[in-house]
Amino acid sequence: MRFYFLDGAPELDIEENKLLLSNFLGGDIQGCNYTVNMNVDMCNKVKKGELPEWEGTGNAFTVYIKPDGALLYNEYTEGEYQLSSVEEFEWYLTQWKRLLDTREELIIDSPYD
Repeated sequence: MRFYFLDGAPELDIEENKLLLSNFLGGDIQGCNYTVNMNVDMCNKVKKGELPEWEGTGNAFTVYIKPDGALLYNEYTEGEYQLSSVEEFEWYLTQWKRLLDTREELIIDSPYD
């Protein structure tokens, strides 16, 4: 997969079956460090048991983080993408944050494929 900037906006090229994940990162997280950090923080709180679960709605997506995974639900198209674990969701968020922080293209393989 490829994390990069196009015309000043962060983007993710990813397999077609994961396009909702790319849409969530580009449309709801965008280039906002606060939002990516908040989602990572909520992942950690759920993993540690500080919260039983968490949900939040952004521009187009509602995120549901539970101990057994995360669900991205598009409020407009009603499409959804299920991540198999909180760690998987956190991994994608961390790579997105890395892109925002360095502004350097990342070509990497997911350990969750």
